[in-house]
Amino acid sequence: FYYNFPMMLERVLHLMNMEYFSLKMNRYISSIDYGYAMRFYDPRVLFLFFFTLVLYLLRNRIDTNLTLFLSKVFLIGAIVSFIFISNTIMFLRIGYLFQIVIVLLIPLLIKGNIHLLPKNQRVLYIIIPVYFFLLSFLLLINANEYVFFWEV
Repeated sequence: FYYNFPMMLERVLHLMNMEYFSLKMNRYISSIDYGYAMRFYDPRVLFLFFFTLVLYLLRNRIDTNLTLFLSKVFLIGAIVSFIFISNTIMFLRIGYLFQIVIVLLIPLLIKGNIHLLPKNQRVLYIIIPVYFFLLSFLLLINANEYVFFWEV
């Protein structure tokens, strides 16, 4: 079901007489440069699996309404990403619209659960942001030129 979801969405846009968006989305998801399937061993997919598992394990330890709200927004983004896993660009762009909350969510989860870590492992509070900074930096260095779907 999920494998053809981008094409089904394109059909729905077509049925709703949104021909312009339907045509542009069809070109976008059919593109050789962007229309390929996301690999399950891609670090971004593995991170989604890992962080979703972390949220599941910490579900009873979420103590603030903000953390609960951000967790739900992240999970919506993860679900949307997995729905669009057959198309890399849709996986990244639409899913990350929701997953941007991870920038706030990780520090809140660490702050609320740091007492569970032994004292020598509390260095994770520093290591995790550094990891994300390096990951972002490497992704920026290797990034492809950005093209809007209506310019394709």
